[in-house]
Amino acid sequence: MLTIKSPLLYSFLFIVFIILTVKELTKVKKMTAYAKWSSCFQNGIDSWNNLTTTAEFLNHAGNISSNCKIILDLNIVKLSDSKFYISPQVQKSLTHATVGISSNFEAESQLKKVLELSSHHFLICQLFQRLPIINIFGATPKLSERERELFQKIGNYYPVAIGTKSGLVNVTMKPQYNYSLNDSAVPSSKSEFQLDLIYFLKDVLKQDFYYSIWFNIFFDELPNMLHRNRNFDENRITLCQININIDNDQKTNMKQFFKSLISDKRYVIIFEVVNDYGVLFLINFDNTTCRKKLGIVRNV
Repeated sequence: MLTIKSPLLYSFLFIVFIILTVKELTKVKKMTAYAKWSSCFQNGIDSWNNLTTTAEFLNHAGNISSNCKIILDLNIVKLSDSKFYISPQVQKSLTHATVGISSNFEAESQLKKVLELSSHHFLICQLFQRLPIINIFGATPKLSERERELFQKIGNYYPVAIGTKSGLVNVTMKPQYNYSLNDSAVPSSKSEFQLDLIYFLKDVLKQDFYYSIWFNIFFDELPNMLHRNRNFDENRITLCQININIDNDQKTNMKQFFKSLISDKRYVIIFEVVNDYGVLFLINFDNTTCRKKLGIVRNV
């Protein structure tokens, strides 16, 4: 067996090893879109501790969000003052749900127009494909006869309150944007039958993939339900983009909610203060199908 013991060969191999090692150590790592956004958003966290009031924090969070969302390079539009949306880039079928329909269907009406327009565009591009299936669902305890007729031109209406458990509960009617059933500016309370959110989405609507969902109501358990390996994951329900309206009762918990979402590394956060409530828009960068439908590049 021939062996080579030349010192020159060993020196050559050692030099090659050193060059490859240095090259790997000094190679610039390409940051993903999510990593760039997360870094941008994280940079503002340190200064949060210096903000003493909830209003200061929310305004600061809104400014951070506005600066960082440019990094995402996504076509985020507003269908109304409180509803962000990203039109689908891939559209074989789409499902939307509104939890807590307001008496103003402006956003849902605009959503239907956007989806119908994009579906016809998709059909033209794919001449031999069937027209995509569009499902729009909405739930609230009660709408007037006229409101019901108007919404049913947009989608399917379910006259029920939605929460974290099924049963008879006291529901507060707030005229700003959720459960808006009367003209009074003072919230009223009444007993309504409530369905568990997971049961409603999966067993009543019989869907487990929602391209968009809007929460016009907020319940304390919702933040935890969105985390990995919690309620939605346990029931294999995927949410691609989420709008949540935050009223004054929940504003004090937003700092911890934001931090937990960032730690979870699933959703990008877009936040704005509108009038006297907050608007939270979450974009799922973690799910492959969501990324494809949202038009997010693979290197995320």
